[in-house]
Amino acid sequence: MWLSKNIGKGRENQSAENVKLTLNSSDETEASGSAKVRNISTYTPFGYSCAVPSGEDVLLIPSCDGGAAVGTKNITSGLEPGEIRIQSAGGASLVLKNDGSVIINSLTVTPDGKIKEKG
Repeated sequence: MWLSKNIGKGRENQSAENVKLTLNSSDETEASGSAKVRNISTYTPFGYSCAVPSGEDVLLIPSCDGGAAVGTKNITSGLEPGEIRIQSAGGASLVLKNDGSVIINSLTVTPDGKIKEKG
């Protein structure tokens, strides 16, 4: 009984929260939501690396070190279910299409490796 009443005590406000990344530099990362959290780590799938720009929405989860960002808000506009887009803040993009083609910026490469002309 005591254990079930006290197991979560002190963790009432420790849930995942959608927050804005307010600072991301080579030596410090900060996010602000219900509380300001500094020196957060950002986690991505293995092999992916990114420097999330300030102002982006991230999902902040509590950790023993204060907080960890587990990703940015997913934007699916222009994608069909099953397609993947990798995009930089500068506008470079790579889209893996369901038909097997790949779009690199605006250049389309067909599944057999041919380049499609625009227009």
